[in-house]
Amino acid sequence: MAIMARELGIPTRMAVGFTSGTRSGDDWELTARNLHTWPELWLDGLGWVAFEPTPPTDGETGPAPEASGTATPT
Repeated sequence: MAIMARELGIPTRMAVGFTSGTRSGDDWELTARNLHTWPELWLDGLGWVAFEPTPPTDGETGPAPEASGTATPT
């Protein structure tokens, strides 16, 4: 996503952090499996906006399941 945005002339940076870990009492346990990066794009009038293009997973690898249901136009 960052490369595509840059090709369109949108300033982009990569943020580095962690996904949610495992709750352990009042604490959270984080491991190397929780490391994560995501793009932030500069949008005029909004500043740096974080995006999450990574499909959600439940610990399994591979694409996220497809959404079900229908959308109703308004």
